This record gives sequence, C-alpha cells and structure tokens, in this order.
Amino acid sequence: MLADVVKKVAKGARMEPPSATTLAFLDKHHVAPRIVEALKACSVSRELQVGNLRLYPFSALPTQNRKPNHYALKNGFLVMGNGLNGDPLAVELSNGQVAFLAHDVLWGFDPECSAFEDCVARSALDIDSFWTRALADDDFPVDFYAAGGCSR
Repeated sequence: MLADVVKKVAKGARMEPPSATTLAFLDKHHVAPRIVEALKACSVSRELQVGNLRLYPFSALPTQNRKPNHYALKNGFLVMGNGLNGDPLAVELSNGQVAFLAHDVLWGFDPECSAFEDCVARSALDIDSFWTRALADDDFPVDFYAAGGCSR
C-alpha cells in the first residue's frame, strides 16, 4: 500500500490533511475515487524520495500537472512524481496503472515525435504496487528508457 511506503520514507515530513484545492482539482479532472484515495496517503509537507524516484505531496498535484506537464493530463495521465532524470511518473486515469513519461517528448524537445503515445512507458502496476516495488527493488526502473520506453 502507498500509505505504508509513505510511512517508511516520510521521516521529517509532517502529515497534513488532504488539500481541498487538490481534491477539487482531481474531481474536476474526473480522477477515479480509488486513485484519489491512494494519493491521499501523500498528504505530507514535502516531496518524498522512494528508492530512486520522487513522489510529490498531495497538495502539489495541481501545480505539477500544469505546464510543462499539462499534455499528460490532457491525454489521461495524472503526474504524481518523477524519475531520476526528471521523467514524470503518472497514473493513467482510465486504468489506474503507472507509467513513465519521456520528458523530452512530453515537453516538446524531441521534434521527431509527434504523438503523445511516443512518450509513454507503461508499467502495468497500480499505484500501490508501483511505489512498493520502487522502494524495495534496487533494480526498479529509474526513467522512461529503463522502463522500456524507446525513441524513434
């Protein structure tokens, strides 16, 4: 469970009540209640280091899903953290699975890629499984390419 992961890595971070602004943002974007409930475990005062990945606090989700990550949300992915090189980590709203997004493509730096799908490396793991594995597995992917994504 994500809540267990947060408890293990949140040393020095204080727990906060879930932000009403963030709850309204997630509701506006039709984020499924099961995803919202999982993410509420991240209601802490700062970003968390989970293995080699970073998990954003619940209150930062609206900000992290604006430019330059806004295309992710427009394409059904909610950014919730980032990998070692800055590649966003996002939950796919249609199925609750986590994916790495190639920041060069997502942010428009790669002129050879024009489709959003070019920047998605799906993990087939839900939020709880993804973050649990990221904490426990030293060989867990750290970015889009390590997760199996490829460029053209």
